[in-house]
Amino acid sequence: MDGKVNGSIFSSLAQNAQKAATVAGNKAKKAVTASKEIVTKAVDHDHDHDHDGEITRKGFTSFAESVETVTAKTAGKIAEGAKTIGTQLSRKIGESRRLSDMKTLRPLFASDIQQEGFTLSKMIRLTEMDKRRLDSDVCRGSIGYMSVQGDLNVVNIFRKDLALFPLSLYPNDHSELYYVDPIDPGYYIAFDEYFEYLQRARVGELQRIAQDLGATHFRITFKEQKRESSSHVVEANGGKKRMLHLHASSRYASKDYSTIEVAAEMDFEGHDPTLPSLSYYKEDSTIQTLIDMRMHKNPMKHQVYTLSLNKSSGISREEAVKIDAAIHSMSLSGSTSVLSEVQNEGQKVIEYEIDF
Repeated sequence: MDGKVNGSIFSSLAQNAQKAATVAGNKAKKAVTASKEIVTKAVDHDHDHDHDGEITRKGFTSFAESVETVTAKTAGKIAEGAKTIGTQLSRKIGESRRLSDMKTLRPLFASDIQQEGFTLSKMIRLTEMDKRRLDSDVCRGSIGYMSVQGDLNVVNIFRKDLALFPLSLYPNDHSELYYVDPIDPGYYIAFDEYFEYLQRARVGELQRIAQDLGATHFRITFKEQKRESSSHVVEANGGKKRMLHLHASSRYASKDYSTIEVAAEMDFEGHDPTLPSLSYYKEDSTIQTLIDMRMHKNPMKHQVYTLSLNKSSGISREEAVKIDAAIHSMSLSGSTSVLSEVQNEGQKVIEYEIDF
């Protein structure tokens, strides 16, 4: 037991109370009628009384009828009052249960997403309507629901109603969890594809930048920072062994990278520069500097830039921790954690080599 009383129990109690009050009122009316008949029969034996001021059978019958009328009216009012109270109680219990269900189930309707100011959560989930919501009146006609998973708000969308939402999914709608593209709030990428998709998108943007700036050649290479290794050297010193501790940290060696892959390389004829349109690198100072130099006809011929991947991925380490906790709370599992992917991106860079 969770300490909560089901609203249906309250409703049943109210209905029973209403019925009991009605029955009690009816019994009261029957009791008054029976009393009248008994008193009338008793008076019926008094045929020899003189009419000298003593109550007669007719008078007493009239009196009894008056008592019955008044009492019956009173009983009727009591029964009607009890019925009204029971109805009001039942209505209040029903409304309380409705408000509780609205707060717990948090249904989402088409009218909600059409309201000004409505925004989708960064993480969304495609799902089916569960039995609890199927059986709830407050969820009738809903197209999804809101939930809090860990520290994240999540919009849960019923697959049958996906077309009602103003969004696009990549690569398709077959996945369950999606995360928003960092440059397009209406574009959601499946988590299994998220980091690979953004790598390709950033390579494509760097290629367009090279073309727009009139480059004759460019090359994009993914590289990974090498970790310094921890090692110990045993050195003889007068017959004694001395331990030397070398590189006993996990810091990265400065400018020491291993090449993972050449992601793109191309030659062009070259032309006068045109201003590129930026998306993922809109806030990148390195790319802004390149564009400014080229647009001002700076006489540069060859440039090599090192660009961080995690700065444009859209997910920080802190956010990745929250996402992993949210996925865990939904009892979902993936091939790898989001935090691991973010940490891996933190070790990688893009080497952007460009010639004019």
